[in-house]
Amino acid sequence: MTPLSIVKIGDTVGGGKAKNNLADVKIVQGLFNDAIDFGDPAVHGLAAIPADGKISPTLLKMIQQYQRLKGLGPPAKPDDVVIDPGKGTMKHLSRNPYVDARWSSWDDDIKTEVASYNKKFGSSSGYSTLDWRLIKAQVWTEVKAGPDAGDWWSRPMQIGKFASDKGLQVIRGGLDHSDLVTDQKLRDDLKKDSTGGNNIRAGVAYDVHLGAQYSRVEVIDQPAVKIHVVVKKDTLDSIAKAESTTVHNLESLNGLASASVLSLGQQLKFQLAHWEWQISGWDPWTDAIEAYNGGGDPNYMTKIAAALAKVKNRW
Repeated sequence: MTPLSIVKIGDTVGGGKAKNNLADVKIVQGLFNDAIDFGDPAVHGLAAIPADGKISPTLLKMIQQYQRLKGLGPPAKPDDVVIDPGKGTMKHLSRNPYVDARWSSWDDDIKTEVASYNKKFGSSSGYSTLDWRLIKAQVWTEVKAGPDAGDWWSRPMQIGKFASDKGLQVIRGGLDHSDLVTDQKLRDDLKKDSTGGNNIRAGVAYDVHLGAQYSRVEVIDQPAVKIHVVVKKDTLDSIAKAESTTVHNLESLNGLASASVLSLGQQLKFQLAHWEWQISGWDPWTDAIEAYNGGGDPNYMTKIAAALAKVKNRW
């Protein structure tokens, strides 16, 4: 598990006897602005401040409120607050997802997978470009504790974690027509390992699968019309199998109904044809993401929306 990288200051920042090196103060001001941008409850009600390296009463009150609400035991007077390098306040400020690079550790994997599906289905009717930030927000929601949780590194999309979750089985096995979305390499890779980056790949694939609409379509393999002469015991089913066509093709070309009685010597027109499953359309991505959760959390999409707003605020 990758450790937290604490943002460094060289000396103390704050009121009273704090050293307040210009560069250090700018760092602290920037971190507090990040906390405000992210919506950290510990800076609720506070507005961003200039990152000018100057100690102001507003900054001191900001430090006091933050330390108090984070349980860091600040002194009663703002003028006495101090931030020491490498101590509690810096650790807490560094855990902000806008600052902590670990919260973006899967970005490259997400971008790669999303880009591949956008390229593959970009010209497909009804397909809307998938925003990689939506998947980033989904990861943030799936593992709420973020990179401090083991699941963040092993199963960031949580797919396959529980036996009751069929998502990984579907993607890995190409089930429910998901083979129209995925390729054999992904399925083979997931049979060997479904953790880490492969968990991202599986989760994105399942999102795309859930967004796809599948329909069974008759495909004409050769447009040339051929003739079949009916013999004893022929049925539309047996003729379709013998001539590599479909019952529907026989019915439509010959004006037949499924209950039609065939006559010996009757000449039936047909084309080489078969039935196959195809992607016929796409649902909105929000519907696909909601289906991913499977109803386990009634507030799932509310959480996704909140995470996405934070993600879009920075990326």
